[in-house]
Amino acid sequence: MSSYDGVIGYSPGLEVIMVVMIGPLLAIIDISLTWIRIYKEAEEARRRAENKGV
Repeated sequence: MSSYDGVIGYSPGLEVIMVVMIGPLLAIIDISLTWIRIYKEAEEARRRAENKGV
């Protein structure tokens, strides 16, 4: 496609639509993975603290 100013490229409209549609899903996945990582680290720290106390 070409615009009136001579720039040859494409319209970012479809990208914007996909970001708006997929964005919330990706945010949920990111939050879930972050929560799992924090939980794992806390669980490991709890185990280390238990082992030091024994």
